Amino acid sequence: MAATIHDMIRLKRTNKNTFESLALPERMGTEARLAFGGCALSMTVSAAFQTVETLSRGRMALYSALGHFLGPALIDRAVFLKVTALRDTRTFATRQVIAFQKQDDGRERACLSAQLDFIVSPTDDQSIHSFLQYSVSSPQTVSPEVLRSYSEALRDRVMDGALHPNVEKAYTANFRLFETLFEYKMPPDAPLSENVMGIDKTRKTSQDHLPLTSKRHLDYFRIRQNTSSTFSPLDPDALPISSACLHFAALAFALDAAIAFIPLSLSHNFLPDVAACSSLDFALRFHIDVMDAGRWHLREIRTLVGDYGRTYNESRLWNEKGRLVATMSQQDILRPHGGPDKRTRGEAKL
Repeated sequence: MAATIHDMIRLKRTNKNTFESLALPERMGTEARLAFGGCALSMTVSAAFQTVETLSRGRMALYSALGHFLGPALIDRAVFLKVTALRDTRTFATRQVIAFQKQDDGRERACLSAQLDFIVSPTDDQSIHSFLQYSVSSPQTVSPEVLRSYSEALRDRVMDGALHPNVEKAYTANFRLFETLFEYKMPPDAPLSENVMGIDKTRKTSQDHLPLTSKRHLDYFRIRQNTSSTFSPLDPDALPISSACLHFAALAFALDAAIAFIPLSLSHNFLPDVAACSSLDFALRFHIDVMDAGRWHLREIRTLVGDYGRTYNESRLWNEKGRLVATMSQQDILRPHGGPDKRTRGEAKL
């Protein structure tokens, strides 16, 4: 398992426009051999950064990543990333990235396609960049500084007899990857805190009286690793990763987490209850040029609509200053058992 986000997004160049991940993508929220989509998404961000950061341009900021998950990645092989330059001007750079894996028969199978847009951002002086500066306010909730980590809070609930040990074990088995890469905390009245991401399905939550589209989940996270300006690769084939690349890739990884199954968790269900639950597309947008994944960020996740086997869900992310810094929206598949294509119960396939 990758010990840090830096380990997850390290790449080597296989030719001028193609990169190979040095880490294998990893599972989260499933026992199948299928990788969490945030692994491929963060690698995609890393590959695009490798082609836009030059001495003549200076610092580049990612402001949007729009794309589609074309199929799940497997956890037993590397991800390859083919980058195509679509635009290069004095101010903007646009890259198309196709993430794929090599199958046992030698064929290439695409798992993600994305278009990523960058803007030159040579200074931290906001007055130079912005005619107007404003942001929707962050939700009012308890400060992360007074909260224990979520894994510690679960352990306390087990010790107090308020939670069955098997629920804690299931959480650890499903979400160990996120807890490895990020410090993670939840307000105690957040619904996914109360029902342990939906695993504890019969647990009542403080939002049970609300319609599904009025429910909101809040949580905090920050990257665990030291976020120095530049990372020197230990592997001689590994390309260096800039500070900007690390922070944007880390938040891309985090924002993809939990969004697909938020309708399940908010409605007293979990992944084995459906035939398929996974992300189909994503629209990730950053609203400031300097991200700091090493500081606490507050995330709000909600679902807006669900029908015909699909749901539409949104995440919003605020920094410690209460500034909205990123948003992620996704359309996700959510198929019942016994639907048009019958599958084994709990099997996570598109």
